[in-house]
Amino acid sequence: MASSPPPEEYAQQASYYCANLNGLVDRDTSHLFRGDRTRVYRGTLKREGTGASGVIQVALKVVWFTPEGDGSIEHVLREVHVWSKLCHPNIAKLLGFVTEFDDTLSMVSEWMAKGNAYQYVQDQSVDPRPLVSRDSSMTVRDICENL
Repeated sequence: MASSPPPEEYAQQASYYCANLNGLVDRDTSHLFRGDRTRVYRGTLKREGTGASGVIQVALKVVWFTPEGDGSIEHVLREVHVWSKLCHPNIAKLLGFVTEFDDTLSMVSEWMAKGNAYQYVQDQSVDPRPLVSRDSSMTVRDICENL
């Protein structure tokens, strides 16, 4: 099995697409979501020069790499690259990345108080009609135009 590149190499490559937030993010160790090669944690981001009021809630997506396939460094860097270019009110903004946790790359995004998309659509109080309306195709087009 091939060994993973050091976190410094991840940081150098990812910094072409978004901000290196090392030293500015704290992670809550209780993870919220677990996938095959990912975990999503809640954390806080300290905005530089803004004092205590400059702390915001963030989500940290931690990815473990495999030598090839969906968990490869190339796949993860492609996700960072594409996500960094998305600009739409219905997509959480990628704020940057850190390499300080678990010797791997963690993507830092805005915290979504209502949970992930799956949790959101499972909520009985949510009206699903805007999600399946004729205008929903406009949303997909708008997203793609910002790539």
